[in-house]
Amino acid sequence: MSFKLSQSARIKHDEASDNYYLFSVESGNHVRLNRASYSILMQLEEGKTPDEIAAYLCKDYDVDWENGKKDISDLIHFLSKTGFIQS
Repeated sequence: MSFKLSQSARIKHDEASDNYYLFSVESGNHVRLNRASYSILMQLEEGKTPDEIAAYLCKDYDVDWENGKKDISDLIHFLSKTGFIQS
C-alpha cells in the first residue's frame, strides 16, 4: 500500500534551527518531526513503500527490521489519524 501527504500538508526544514515540521495550510495544525520522521515522509512522497523505507532505516539508522517497520507503521497511523497523510 502506498501513502501520500494530504493536499494541504507541507513539509519544511528550517535550516537555521535544524528543525523539521509538517503542517497543514488548511487547518493550521502542525507537528515537529525528528530527522528520521522527516526522511520517512520524504520517501513516502517519492512513492517508496513502507518496506523500502524500512530497509533504508535499517541501513542508515542502525535499527532492526521489526523496529523499523513498527516506527513507520506508528508514524503512518498517527499522521493518517490527524489527516496529514492518506492512502
